[in-house]
Parts: sequence; C-alpha cells; structure tokens
Amino acid sequence: PYFTSKDGVLYTRDMKTLVRFPGFRDTKPDFEIPDVVERIGRSAFKNACIRKLTIPDHIEKIDAGAFDGCLLEELVMPSEMETIEAGIFQNCDIRKLILPKKLKRIKAYAFQGTAGLTEIVAEGEVPEMEEAIFSNGYFRGIEWWPWKIIPKACFLNSFVRKILVPEGVEH
Repeated sequence: PYFTSKDGVLYTRDMKTLVRFPGFRDTKPDFEIPDVVERIGRSAFKNACIRKLTIPDHIEKIDAGAFDGCLLEELVMPSEMETIEAGIFQNCDIRKLILPKKLKRIKAYAFQGTAGLTEIVAEGEVPEMEEAIFSNGYFRGIEWWPWKIIPKACFLNSFVRKILVPEGVEH
C-alpha cells in the first residue's frame, strides 16, 4: 500500500519520491526520471550503473547520499538547480558532469570520494564553492577544471596522478 514499481524502479505509492533504482539494467542503460517524481530519496541510486542520467527540473529535493557509489558515464544536473548540497554525490564514479547555468553554490564534500571525472561542463557564473568539494577522490588527471578559482582543500586527501592547472585559473 506504500510503494509502487515501474520498470523495476521503486517509488512511493504516489510516485512523488524515487525510492530505489535497481543496481544494473543492461537492457536500458540510460534512465529518465518520470515527470511526477519530485524527490530523489536517500540511497535511491546507491551503487547503480547508468550510462546517462538527466535530473529534470521538476525535482525539488535530492536527499544526501542519493547517489552514493553510483557509476555514471554522464550526469546532467537540473538547469534550475542553484545549490549542490553536501554528500549528494559521495563515492560516485562520474565521467562527465554537466552543471546547471544557474548554479550558485557547491557545498563542502558534495563530491567526496568521486572518481573517474574527465570532464565538467559549467556554462554559468563561478559558483561559491565551499572547502573539500572533491576530497578523498581518485583522479588520473585533472585538466578539466572549468573555473578561475580552486577552493581551499578542494582535493584534500585525494589521489591525483597528474594535475594541469588550466589557463584562466587565478586563485
């Protein structure tokens, strides 16, 4: 009486909260969140493997740990999102991250433990970035930094094989 399932994905009965995405679906590697969903619950995509995920604008809340351990080839953030909260993308393996133009703030530890990042697309203004946003990560190389500021302790306790500070970084 409290939940419903659609294509193997678990939602609350009214489908307003995505509760759990199955870990792996080889027949549908991309995923589109239905229009009725307003919230992505804690651990909803934990350890899931998804080729491309676009988080639509109608999502009002993403709980901490929603993507813990998720493997994503490409993640497109909602275009209206202004803040990336702490801990939402902990321990993710994200290859390409497309940030919203309206992004104003990235909270501390938002991408803690991230690995594999090779590209960030950031078309908006430079957001306010708290410390240690990519702490404890694993990066083969950092050549993708899109902003003119690298915040304090950004890569704290991270393993970085090579870092090439891009032209345009001022601080």
